[in-house]
Amino acid sequence: FYKRAQILVADVWGTFGGEGPGKFADLPWLTAFADYKLPQILWDQGAMRLHPALAERIQRGELIRWGNAEEVELRAATVVAVEELVFLLRKRGRDLVSFQVDWLLWNAAQGGLAVPHHRTLTWAY
Repeated sequence: FYKRAQILVADVWGTFGGEGPGKFADLPWLTAFADYKLPQILWDQGAMRLHPALAERIQRGELIRWGNAEEVELRAATVVAVEELVFLLRKRGRDLVSFQVDWLLWNAAQGGLAVPHHRTLTWAY
């Protein structure tokens, strides 16, 4: 849930190609950066299911209050879903860590998706 701190570490790693100041031994400990785009693409692609009432609120564009149970559960489910994807990818021989899968999903989510992203007023993401 520390999206901004985790992105800093991942960006330093990416900028320096994992060498010098970008060499970190503990990168696998980073989780996905749970924001608004990852739940959207995971939901859109069927990798995450939402409670029908929450899905309806998101479809209507209602604000989901930052820090309430729905918002926390949505972000936690995002982290879990990405961890499951990492596990499945590793079983298929792809040696990726969570933030790399996050980057792939986030980039893929920039196109048109069939479902909207949730709306939350926050400084956290």
